[in-house]
Amino acid sequence: MIRTTRLIAACVAVCLGGVPLFAQDADLTWKRHTSDGGRFSVLLPGNPKTQTQQTDSPLGKLTVNSVMVEPTAKLAFLVSWNEYPATIRDDDPQDVLTRVRDGNNQFLKGELVVDRKTTFGKEKYPCRELEIRFPYMDDTMAYRATVVLVDTRLYQVVMIGTKESIRSDEAEDYFRSLKIKPVKKSEAID
Repeated sequence: MIRTTRLIAACVAVCLGGVPLFAQDADLTWKRHTSDGGRFSVLLPGNPKTQTQQTDSPLGKLTVNSVMVEPTAKLAFLVSWNEYPATIRDDDPQDVLTRVRDGNNQFLKGELVVDRKTTFGKEKYPCRELEIRFPYMDDTMAYRATVVLVDTRLYQVVMIGTKESIRSDEAEDYFRSLKIKPVKKSEAID
């Protein structure tokens, strides 16, 4: 099973580690962040913190890269990406995304409330839109993600907040803002 639970653990730990107050009126100043190495750009509400870490998986060690902004103690935006070994091409892409979904939900000990199979961009990359509700302190938090598989690269665009915040106009703009640079055949990992 392919999991990125350490990434989610880091995100949840950082996202929810602060004071348990949610500022609905957080001042979000949005700007486009471009990652040349990640081959994507996305709107983020502030300057992101970057992180690279190694994680174990059934496929071996994976390097997971991420950028994250935490405007409040209970609101976070995260984009992560990692490369799978070339053997991942042998798997059905939606099966890969199912395993990612299951790993994230299992880690959060949450309730999966949205699981939509779809495609992303004009290239029609395999994609899942997810929403998981999970307990945190005396509250219920919401995890929303767009998970995209581009050849051997997995992207996870995540927002963690209240169920209201992950459905806000700003959230919709955030998820719609993701742009992925297409992989040229010469750039594909073998």
